[in-house]
Amino acid sequence: MADWNITGRLTEYQVIGRHLPTEANPTPKLYRMRIFAPNTVVAKSRFWYFLTQLRKVKKANGEIVSINVIHEKRPLKVKNFGIWLRYDSRSGTHNMYKEFREMSRTDAVEALYQDMAARHRARFGSIHSARQYSTEAPKSKSLAPVYAAVGATGLGIGLYRYYSSGATTAEAPKDRPKVFTGGDQGWIDLKLLDSETLSHNTKRLRFEFPDKEAVSGLEVASVLLTKFTPAEGEKAVIRPYTPTSDEEQPGYLELVVKRYPNGPMSEHIHSLNPAQPLSFKGPFPKYPWEANKHEHICLIAGGTGIAPMWQLARQIFKNPEDKTKVTLVFGNVTEEDILLKKELDELENTYPRRFKAFYVLDNPPKEWTGGKGFITKELLKTVLPEPKEENIKIFVCGPPGMYKAISGSKKSLKDQGELSGILKDLGYSAEQVFKF
Repeated sequence: MADWNITGRLTEYQVIGRHLPTEANPTPKLYRMRIFAPNTVVAKSRFWYFLTQLRKVKKANGEIVSINVIHEKRPLKVKNFGIWLRYDSRSGTHNMYKEFREMSRTDAVEALYQDMAARHRARFGSIHSARQYSTEAPKSKSLAPVYAAVGATGLGIGLYRYYSSGATTAEAPKDRPKVFTGGDQGWIDLKLLDSETLSHNTKRLRFEFPDKEAVSGLEVASVLLTKFTPAEGEKAVIRPYTPTSDEEQPGYLELVVKRYPNGPMSEHIHSLNPAQPLSFKGPFPKYPWEANKHEHICLIAGGTGIAPMWQLARQIFKNPEDKTKVTLVFGNVTEEDILLKKELDELENTYPRRFKAFYVLDNPPKEWTGGKGFITKELLKTVLPEPKEENIKIFVCGPPGMYKAISGSKKSLKDQGELSGILKDLGYSAEQVFKF
């Protein structure tokens, strides 16, 4: 018999489900979610809704293993809750940050609903997602972040661990095996899982791990080397790439690769079909990131040079303790060449006071309102913090011509070379600049 809640209040449930066992897979993996709902019937319904949206398991071929009520560990302790949410209204889709001072997550979620209904006329189905952090008042250390998603119908919120931007996974064990451990590990072949065409010369490719529960083992900021041999007896081609997938993403890593004419590695990667392998090695640290190491960082990127910048920005904004401000200046040829635009817009909408993005196009459309031509001295002087400001860092990554104009080239992977170009002319020191 369902535990109908006649008061209409929400209860936090832990729901665990899986695909039905088959001969091919007698022990299917479990998916665990935290669901806010008035009763177990709605909790189970929301569990299957979210799992179907994640393209994991459908209700028709799955089963609920267990469902339990989650009780607040410190029910008499007042806590601060910060919730980032996205919701629909008559004027469009909006992002918002709200804070609540309650005794439990359930109380905070109920307060969110009441506040949104009263002030913004948002109904239950209007709220797309809410990312939540909690701290015990008056302390400032945050607990693990939780990501909540609300379906289009019904009163219920499903919570599960937040691991990556864009892709959301079911809650997983804390200690996962790592694919890449560095040192003398050697080369590892990963098979192409799938690919997506982003533009006329750019693809997003996913390479699967042998262990679906494993994570890459990369740290921010670091790269992997890729290798292939064109033909027997020929010299191997080796190139570095920065994965764009989250470091905690289990099961696969993701690369965004632009194909360059006469670029042997990029042409080879673009030619790969699903199940074909590519050799990887690493990780190789580039700039070990520490939360709040710098008050303000500036990311100057060109083309696929956005990859390490995205790695940095994602790490900063998924950590509630990191308060670093980020300014991005991103140059491309055409508007369709702007990689990760959706993800960058999400950051700017969610953190308008801490993340600013400026785009420059060499061949802009008529209606373009951003920068035109190349990244100029005047633009950088306008949007970057002044050199005299303390605790700032400028990161540069792009094609050789951009390095030469902005910061000067690197001598090698480990030698940053002398600082020159626009940044030197503006008065920045070599210690304030890092070239990826």
